[in-house]
Amino acid sequence: MKKLFFAIMTAALAGSDLWCKSYIEKHFDEIEKKEICGGRVEIRKCHNKGMAMNAGEKKPEAVRAVTIVSGILASIYAVYVWVTETCPWKKLGASFVFAGAIGNTYDRIIRKYVVDYFGFKTKWKKLNRLTFNLADLFLFAGSFLMLIAELVGCVRNKK
Repeated sequence: MKKLFFAIMTAALAGSDLWCKSYIEKHFDEIEKKEICGGRVEIRKCHNKGMAMNAGEKKPEAVRAVTIVSGILASIYAVYVWVTETCPWKKLGASFVFAGAIGNTYDRIIRKYVVDYFGFKTKWKKLNRLTFNLADLFLFAGSFLMLIAELVGCVRNKK
């Protein structure tokens, strides 16, 4: 049952990202911006045809291939972790990574670009120009969780 929990959670996370992307695609144009969280976050629509910071945007087929292979590897790894690991933090991290991979791989295959839709407003101009989506945050958070679980060891409830 616990293994199923992580699969359902992964589907819910990926679905939330895909829903947000669909909403942004339908309700925002490329010049529209909306501030939230007291002006610290900006909602905006950006089509990313490359990878991070548009790297590879002139080679979309290569970017798509790398994304698909990475998505397949993330799915295999997530299932492996869910089945073999006892550490819930590693399982959670694998779920987040898999959800992020689903969201961005779907975009690359179906839309031929990734929809990014929010950025942070900071005093650093370079950071202000970066635009993310939930899938990106899931990839980062999942990787971070798995790294910390590996470095620190897993804290388990012992009964």
